[in-house]
Amino acid sequence: MKTLKNILVAVALVASLALQAQNGVYDPTFGGGTGFAGRVNQLAIQTDGKVIAVGELAAYNDGNVPNIVRLNANGSLDATFNTGAGPDYTVNAVVLQPDGKIIMGGRFSEFNGTDSNYIARLNANGTLDTSFQIGSGPDDYVETMALQPDGKVIIGGYFENVNGVSRKGVARLNANGSLDTSFNPGSGTNAELYDLLLQPDGKILMAGYFTTFNGNTQNRLARLNADGSLDASFNIGSGASGEVYTLALQSDGKILLAGFFSSFNGTPAVSMVRLQANGAIDTSFNPGTGAPGTVYDLVAQSDGKILAAGAFSSFNGTTRSGIARLNADGSVDTQFNPGTGIFGGFQVGISLALQADGKIVLGGEFDSYDGHTAGGIVRITNTILGIDESTKPQVAIYPNPVHNDVTLQCTDATIRSVRLTDSHGSNVLKTNYWTASSPTRIDLSSLSSGVYVLTVETDKGWQTIKIIKD
Repeated sequence: MKTLKNILVAVALVASLALQAQNGVYDPTFGGGTGFAGRVNQLAIQTDGKVIAVGELAAYNDGNVPNIVRLNANGSLDATFNTGAGPDYTVNAVVLQPDGKIIMGGRFSEFNGTDSNYIARLNANGTLDTSFQIGSGPDDYVETMALQPDGKVIIGGYFENVNGVSRKGVARLNANGSLDTSFNPGSGTNAELYDLLLQPDGKILMAGYFTTFNGNTQNRLARLNADGSLDASFNIGSGASGEVYTLALQSDGKILLAGFFSSFNGTPAVSMVRLQANGAIDTSFNPGTGAPGTVYDLVAQSDGKILAAGAFSSFNGTTRSGIARLNADGSVDTQFNPGTGIFGGFQVGISLALQADGKIVLGGEFDSYDGHTAGGIVRITNTILGIDESTKPQVAIYPNPVHNDVTLQCTDATIRSVRLTDSHGSNVLKTNYWTASSPTRIDLSSLSSGVYVLTVETDKGWQTIKIIKD
């Protein structure tokens, strides 16, 4: 009988590890509630694993929230992030400074009752950083931002002036929020910017709905020199036939762009294309018929694979609802299977963010992911070849399988919260403020036999461990 029991445990462990290795699968250890009511426009992940979400937000897990929130690494609301009333209208973009401060841009005019036109910087605890002085700020909304290594921030959107100085569509701010007059885009763009991307050489890629920059024809894409002038060496020809919403830069210098277009420089290219560093189309990248809809965000993984999210039901003829992973050559990666995904009705993926362990946090406007409740945000399994596992906190549990008690130990970090979920994703143990010492014993004797997931949040990040209860 004991031999049969050991075999069953081994089978359960193998099945558990196989599930963990799958890509595109809903992660039940994140969130655990109804999620957001509203729309997530952008996500950013802090070095401690916490997630900043911005957008047009009304509630999270049925509790009222402002338009910027911070979630703990397990998806619970971070109560230490104190924004008060927060921004009075939609937030479109967010960037994280190395010192923990947070810059956000959007359509708001106030933050927690203080005037702050379209842009603001917050302290790490969520309060307004009053040392960031933008003056009257932009005169219309900010859609995108990029942070330079020197602390200066490039902003893009639909404005015509910044603090009373003509800056159409794009501008650069100093680290203290003042306008950087050394960055001069001339007459700027004639329509909105949707995305900005800073190259390692200091040049700036920008994409959107515009068709001219400083009087030059630039259909939806341009590259600027560090001083704001047009980089004439970047030759895109006739450019994109429609809106470009997102940019991504590969490690080899090639540029990915996606949005809602059917051709680039006269060559058929449905929703996505890859360019050489000089702006020419990279013909080795072939996404086929692409996405029959709009791609809103791209992420270039370090292993060469590419994540895409948006409003689409398939990619190159393969069912991929709202999210897909592509191989380096543009073909659909069939090892990443989101099942029924998120697409349908007004279901749309808008922002992708990668965790240090490779898992994906996807934000947007949706109710579920592959049949699981996930309002506007979900975490998805994803493998990136070459990730350094040594950076994870060293969390251990023993014995495993467990009969009654299990010992939890973390040798190199401080535990902040612990959560145990069953195979359906329901919480069976949860503490947001962990006060026990390490190691400590947890009584699991009341649980039924089965496979559980333990999520441990620490000050260095988080770790998940499969537990088998016999």
